Amino acid sequence: MSNKMPISWHQECLKNSRQHTEKKEAELVRLQVEVVKNKIDDIFHQKQIETAIAKGLDGFDRDKFMHKKSL
Repeated sequence: MSNKMPISWHQECLKNSRQHTEKKEAELVRLQVEVVKNKIDDIFHQKQIETAIAKGLDGFDRDKFMHKKSL
């Protein structure tokens, strides 16, 4: 039995592979953006903790502490 496949089959496989790769690339970009946002958030959280300690606080509301008040 031969493993020989028609060119059209190979073309379809290549098309599917490229589509899969494009989806993975988009997922990678999304994850990279998410990681950067998480790192920025972690840096701000660390600053909140350090500021709260420096002010002698025993706790804080993470969603409100050190955030600018909107008009």
